[in-house]
Amino acid sequence: DKLLVMAAGNTCEKRDDQLLTSSTDPSRDSWQFNVLIVGASTSGLKDALFSRMGAVVNLMAPGEDVGFGQGTYSGTSFSAPLVTGAAALLQGINTGLSASETRYLLLNGA
Repeated sequence: DKLLVMAAGNTCEKRDDQLLTSSTDPSRDSWQFNVLIVGASTSGLKDALFSRMGAVVNLMAPGEDVGFGQGTYSGTSFSAPLVTGAAALLQGINTGLSASETRYLLLNGA
């Protein structure tokens, strides 16, 4: 019962469904309820040109020109930790939340 938050990747693929499980895959339920794939957004709330998008992406978070250390950087690797932090805050407030409940709250509250 763990929530896996993954960066979508920076391949510029915009109509991606490569990471989606097939309807006959026995692990499909795990992917649907315990995994969040995060794409990157711009400061203008649009998908970043570099971010993988499409049906495979569940959620977007800031990922362009993110302040880090001594400069700003871009990538879905900066988006996924923001979602992970939000998930941790939810589970800190309610320690009884399951992975699928946390995922549901993030997706429906975004």
